Amino acid sequence: MSQTSRRGPLLRANPWSRAMPAALLGLFACFGALAVSFDIAALRAGEDLPARLTGATTVVVWSAGLESADAAQARAAEALAGAPGAGSVTSLEPAASDRLVARALGAPDAAEARLLQVRGASPAALQQALTTQGIAGAAIDRSWRATAGTRAVLIALAAGILVPLLALAGFVLVCAAEARQEMQRNGATVELMRRAGAFDAYVAGLVRARIAGLALTAGLWGAAGAMIGAALLSRKGLADLVGGLARVDVLWPWAVLVAIAWGLGTLAAGSAARGRLKRAA
Repeated sequence: MSQTSRRGPLLRANPWSRAMPAALLGLFACFGALAVSFDIAALRAGEDLPARLTGATTVVVWSAGLESADAAQARAAEALAGAPGAGSVTSLEPAASDRLVARALGAPDAAEARLLQVRGASPAALQQALTTQGIAGAAIDRSWRATAGTRAVLIALAAGILVPLLALAGFVLVCAAEARQEMQRNGATVELMRRAGAFDAYVAGLVRARIAGLALTAGLWGAAGAMIGAALLSRKGLADLVGGLARVDVLWPWAVLVAIAWGLGTLAAGSAARGRLKRAA
């Protein structure tokens, strides 16, 4: 009766040598997943914003002191109706994007906001009506929509796209660098396998498999950190600017990002290993 002994992996490494790349991969996955969660919440909050800022002059009011946003909206409706040239005044239902507009116009971070639309009167006349009645708010004119409003939206979109892309790029670069380190650490073993007739594709596959395992583990830990971070930020009220984070914003974006990062990182590791083998040939 023959006995077989279990053999260890062909390529070996000191576990501590992989601690730094694992930490970096986890951090990139964490920041990327967290940014994607906020991006999705912001897109949902701002999807109706263009419609709420077109047509009639838009007025935003916010809570101040003991006055709630609803009370400020009710007082503003009466005050704006008496402004010179004012026609119809429409109080809009609350939406998550109201706070985005109010913040861009100077409202305090913690203030609740409401929107109104007024036809006929100029923004200057409407602003004067708010100031006379002591209502915290601002009238949005066409120049603001075309410059400051558009610029704020573009900056938010650029930041929202740039952060996940940078995190993804960092994840891939770390995977490629670690693959090259694996080749260097196991140089003697790799050379022995090649002398024994192993194909470069086989050797690169061993390296790719090791990096794939590291990337998946680190990515999942990073995603767990992103979910914890999202919950803490939401609890502290730091997610209120984008209308708050729903459970769906926290639960699924990390899976997409980690899957993409893992796939690209694995491909980059295999490519880096093959490149090192070609140069050593």
